[in-house]
Amino acid sequence: MTEKILLVDDERNVLDALKTALRREFDLYTAQGGAEGLKSMGRNGPFAVVVSDYKMPGMNGVEFLEHLRKLAPDCVRIILTGHGDLESAIAAVNQSEVFRFLTKPCPTQVLCKALRDGLTKYRRDVLGVKAADALLRVLSGSEAEALAAEPVLGDARLTQRERSIAARIRRGNSTKEIAEALDLSPRTVETYRDNIRKKLGIANKKINLKSYLSSVF
Repeated sequence: MTEKILLVDDERNVLDALKTALRREFDLYTAQGGAEGLKSMGRNGPFAVVVSDYKMPGMNGVEFLEHLRKLAPDCVRIILTGHGDLESAIAAVNQSEVFRFLTKPCPTQVLCKALRDGLTKYRRDVLGVKAADALLRVLSGSEAEALAAEPVLGDARLTQRERSIAARIRRGNSTKEIAEALDLSPRTVETYRDNIRKKLGIANKKINLKSYLSSVF
């Protein structure tokens, strides 16, 4: 899974300064302007997070991130600009589904936190989908496919016990039946159920876990 970050600005000195400040912690790429940013997506992508200046000639930051949203919807998008007026903020959020709106001058620690938060969001969103796909293969009963899925499930931290319980839930076993079969207490099984929900992104108790597993898998 990528953790690369793309910085887009029309001013080379700004890009150089950002790269110097951030490169020790992050895997950074730079592009001078929106058009170069789109080219970099093809050459160096995919990127987990893209940070774009707002006011750039030819293609402004909102327009660039709107193109990016269509090309790479999983990518987390951040606007960094000296033109921090409300109108541009609203346009960025509404048109490009921007994750964060930061204004210049932006302290390094603030930008670093935004990038860390962006990477966390990317990992959660992308791994949630991959974990669901992997769980489908595990629950299908194919040993070869289950082995192939192990790395993704490891990233998502879905344990062997959780996979076993998920399979039983999908088959319609009750908490009591699962507890008896695995020699666990019902309360422990409920804890496992809660963990499975969180890791698959369905923490909302209004969603029936068995129905979800059956419909998806």
